[in-house]
Amino acid sequence: MPKTPPLLGPADQPYLGLAELATLFNVEEGTTWRWQQRNVLPAPDFLISGRTPAWSRERATAWGIRTGRLPSPPGEAVEQQPADVAPVA
Repeated sequence: MPKTPPLLGPADQPYLGLAELATLFNVEEGTTWRWQQRNVLPAPDFLISGRTPAWSRERATAWGIRTGRLPSPPGEAVEQQPADVAPVA
């Protein structure tokens, strides 16, 4: 069971919900919702109020790079995508 996130102010929000993930990956919010429903996204780091998923920005970015949904930083090798991760649509 994911743990409860620490309370943070607006400037310190390192956690992303589905809407923020959609912005990060430049897709419609419905796409991130479907990714979650289909278990394409990794398990959330936290559940807010017991039901709203949230991911750390660092982990979401790493997942996006690893799965090809985000470009890798210049000069950095990208870890091979696991076989159980859905390909980029």
